[in-house]
Amino acid sequence: MPPSLRDIEAGLRRTSETLAATLAAGEINRDAAAWNDLEWRLGAAAAAAHGVSPLLGELDGWSGDRLWREFLQEQRAHVEARHRRITGLLERIDRDAHVAGLAFVPLKGAALHALGVYVPGQRPMADVDLLVHEDGRY
Repeated sequence: MPPSLRDIEAGLRRTSETLAATLAAGEINRDAAAWNDLEWRLGAAAAAAHGVSPLLGELDGWSGDRLWREFLQEQRAHVEARHRRITGLLERIDRDAHVAGLAFVPLKGAALHALGVYVPGQRPMADVDLLVHEDGRY
């Protein structure tokens, strides 16, 4: 029998709060060890939705569900692959913009990566945000 919406809502709230506390503390919250199968699945959904799976995967000592640990590894690999594609895209945009004499500045995720705040695979990026000078020229 599938879980009720009430169980899903309560489980999603519990897992989201536990994951947030885990990230804030920088260590695995003991509440996660008591999660049931549904909560491990909801935790995975919450981690993916909030883009924190790679950060959670950096924490040692996840003693929970094997599928959870595999999920975190897969998410890291996915985020790293996406980062490589976006890096390539930014390089092409930069090259073509330079040829065209257009000035732009990468923003948000691309800027954070360029500053070394995150390493590839740590922070998911879904798009590229660029600020282009008003007249578009250097």
